[in-house]
Amino acid sequence: MNNPYASLLLLMATLLSSPTQALAAEPLTPEERQIIHQAVLEKETFKIETEATRRTDDALARVFSTPFYDVTIIQHSDNHTQEESALLTNLDGQMVELKAPNTNQPLPDLQRLLNKDFQIKSPQDAFLLEEAMDILYPIRTTFGNEDLNQKAVLENGNQWLFIRGAFFEDLKGFVFKTDASGNITDASYALRIPANLPIQPIKRPNQSLTEVEKQAIHAAILKRDKVEIETDITKLESKALIRAFSAQFYDTTITRRNNNYSSESEVILAMQKGQVIEIDRPSTNQPVPELKKFLKKDFQLKSRQDASILEEALDILYPISEGYGSEDMEHKAIRQNGNQWLFIRGVFFRDLMGFIFETDNSGNILSVDYSLEIPDNK
Repeated sequence: MNNPYASLLLLMATLLSSPTQALAAEPLTPEERQIIHQAVLEKETFKIETEATRRTDDALARVFSTPFYDVTIIQHSDNHTQEESALLTNLDGQMVELKAPNTNQPLPDLQRLLNKDFQIKSPQDAFLLEEAMDILYPIRTTFGNEDLNQKAVLENGNQWLFIRGAFFEDLKGFVFKTDASGNITDASYALRIPANLPIQPIKRPNQSLTEVEKQAIHAAILKRDKVEIETDITKLESKALIRAFSAQFYDTTITRRNNNYSSESEVILAMQKGQVIEIDRPSTNQPVPELKKFLKKDFQLKSRQDASILEEALDILYPISEGYGSEDMEHKAIRQNGNQWLFIRGVFFRDLMGFIFETDNSGNILSVDYSLEIPDNK
């Protein structure tokens, strides 16, 4: 009986016995390739198992004409076991996997799967379709809820737009076109749905509560969960804070306890003229009027030394993350651009992010803004 490994060893010995030939990397003959391939096949034992369940969701049954199956695929080999999930359906007698679209593309197969008598004639029809789409193409929240927060249904003429998230400055989602009777004539996915369309999202049914309902629910929760709140307060003392700001700042740990859980959060609070305000870290292009309000009236940005004092104070109020994978600290810098002082706090895609202090010719601070679009002019 032929031993594929003996043949493989003989082949390798032949190749290694001639360094010149090995370095030349000559193409394998069909016989060589077959010997190696057969040896690998006999070495590796690979097995695939599948576990499938039929979806029984009412929305899927009302919108689509074919059943859908949740499938768990289990791959076994000598060294490891791996699992993955897939969603399959029957299209024209053939099992096909449904994959979420990720570019501008028509979706003729999705249109063919629809019930022939399903129409979009009202918001109720649209929300039923959205419920089905949530099952087939769930919005991912692995890296946060940004896409989920954009979720909406819009009616734009003969188009129904099912927004599934943001794509840079635009929106992304499914576009269903209908005729005058509500029959669906086209289905597609788009990454460039304008975010400034002059139409309002359709209001979802049963979402808004009356004030009486809100108060009754709030009272019931308060009655059920008696929350104890403790605070551990430390006054932030720094020469930079004292020289730049008139407000007092406090590092505050808030501990919440009830019968079921205990949680902690840490905030920085400012107190000025008896009023206490939480310092929120800016996360988008926005003015920061409270920061200007806290500055001493006689504090000016006239020199690099003044800017260094202000930067030290910002480091205390808005510390730059130095966690694993963070590159923000590497970009920290102070720049002057005319009457603007830029305090770089990190990188945002290809640009920089940070505070912008606008001054007059005497160095008096006129405004404070935060920007995610500071050009990285190296």
